[in-house]
Amino acid sequence: MFIRPRIPEPAANPRQTLAELGYAFDSSNGTLLNTTTGERYDFEMYPGDKKRNLELYNKLADSASRHVTSLLTSDDLRMQAIAVPDETLAHTSIFISPGALECSNLAVLCTGHGPRPGVWAWNALVNEGLRAGSLIPYIQALQAQGYGVLVMNPNENIVGADGQPETFNSIEATEKFTEIRSNETPDEHVGYVWSRFIRDNQAVQRVAFVCYNTTGISVTNLLKYDFDRFVRKCVGVAFMDSVHSSFQMTAEQVVWLAHMAKHWETSVEPANEPIENANVGCPTVSSGNDLEMREMTPFLCKDFIVEFLDERFQGGLIDRAEMVAEAREVEIADVEMVDNIQGAGALPGEDDNENSSGWTT
Repeated sequence: MFIRPRIPEPAANPRQTLAELGYAFDSSNGTLLNTTTGERYDFEMYPGDKKRNLELYNKLADSASRHVTSLLTSDDLRMQAIAVPDETLAHTSIFISPGALECSNLAVLCTGHGPRPGVWAWNALVNEGLRAGSLIPYIQALQAQGYGVLVMNPNENIVGADGQPETFNSIEATEKFTEIRSNETPDEHVGYVWSRFIRDNQAVQRVAFVCYNTTGISVTNLLKYDFDRFVRKCVGVAFMDSVHSSFQMTAEQVVWLAHMAKHWETSVEPANEPIENANVGCPTVSSGNDLEMREMTPFLCKDFIVEFLDERFQGGLIDRAEMVAEAREVEIADVEMVDNIQGAGALPGEDDNENSSGWTT
């Protein structure tokens, strides 16, 4: 019996455009539409075929993300791509608004784990469109306020075989890649951009960060490990669903965070109302997210965060003397708390007996 050999399917093109996939962002409201049917994207494009639906979603997420990155340098936003570390090496790019690095007030936007530059979350981008999933509304609002804007790119840490920057999430498992020097991880990227473009830039007098998700860790690392220079330049940090912690920070770092930062967290509580979060070390408020969809938090918080940045740029740097004095009070309070805890564990009468072992006989 003759068995016809199975002809393998051609490998999928990992860099298909939206047009090749049959989709486009609507010019009026930024939603992702099927160019044949005019309908919004629906995950169940192929009913009951989970594998095929997931493949389409992944392709759309990647191509839509690339499209957003291209929009950063469009005539509307006019941002400039700057190669990091260098055009002559394996590199990716950060993006700055016109004259941003000569602007006295600089807003730095940091996306969380995974997406390409200009994207908050794939899911929000594909399902809700540019307004919810991209940084574009933030860039427009901050430019309108007269601030310089810098978009970091913490996730493109490698270059593919064809020389294009990639994220570890998008590259083919079998494809060869080259790590981008000094930008091998999100933490290293944030530190590199801070030290090369921002920290010692005399024209930039005040900088504020907007951090989503995991980049909250990267920016608090700047506070922890470059503290003196960080507090001389940074006037505030707006966190969104951040996973950083104030644990193991010095008293001065804790005081700075408490006064200069604010955290918006996914919650069904009314928007911008205080909620409890003992980990992040700064005031935490609700995003007003009724559906508790974390990927929608940047969209829901935009106006609150722009207002917060306005306040922080106007408020300026923290008073170092007051910070040191308050930190001293924190240290004293911590010592007293430890003493009280230790004292509470002592049995009656033991304090008078220097030789007490702590055990009753």
